Amino acid sequence: MTPKLTSIPEAFLAELASLQADERLTLSPAFQAFLSKTATRRTQLEAVRQASREAAYWQTLRPSQILRVAQGASSWTSVDLLDGDQWGVPIRTALEGFGIKVNRFPVGRGQHVLNVLSGEEATAPYVLLAMHGEQDHLLLPPLAEEIAATERFLDALTPHDLHTFVDLPGRVVISLACETGTPQFAQAFLEHGCRAYLGPEGAPFDYASLFVPIFLFYELTEGRSLEEAVERLHRHAEELAMWRLFQ
Repeated sequence: MTPKLTSIPEAFLAELASLQADERLTLSPAFQAFLSKTATRRTQLEAVRQASREAAYWQTLRPSQILRVAQGASSWTSVDLLDGDQWGVPIRTALEGFGIKVNRFPVGRGQHVLNVLSGEEATAPYVLLAMHGEQDHLLLPPLAEEIAATERFLDALTPHDLHTFVDLPGRVVISLACETGTPQFAQAFLEHGCRAYLGPEGAPFDYASLFVPIFLFYELTEGRSLEEAVERLHRHAEELAMWRLFQ
């Protein structure tokens, strides 16, 4: 059986070096030689990686964020996707095809929404609300009585509700929920750290909500700014112009 090789974490090696430098740890000559050889090897590998990233070949390709993935990164950005049964699965598949890491959070109850929008579980620079909405309300799933009794919010989240828990510094929030592209709804995010909010003023036809995030992230992958991506979205079709950008 071929032995399984396990790499030594960089943080561990750095800690060993620190302890040795402060004379808090004495290493055997053999282990010191091993660490020295490992450090040399890491330096050589990093030089190879850097040369690969800067190779003239990459300069010949059309500009795209996905080149960062081609050069070795696992993704070029990430999205926290709140999936309330509104095209979440196909959206995730499409965005992963653009070299984007998608953290999908199925929404079975209101607490799942709070977990992300409060910042407790949010990690990505983009937050995508693939949920349903109505008249400035983000709709929540119906619950059995015994579960509903433990929920902080039932049926829907209003802008007032959002003000009580949203904490998303520096994030861009994109809503697919109908009638959530209002100033009141946007302020519930912008006043709690978000750098931008995008949502539809009206009720777009169903598959428009599938197309919007795919179109937007295609444009972002092409290297365009959020503002440029939204402008191109508006020009693409009249139905898509109901998505308003707030900053």
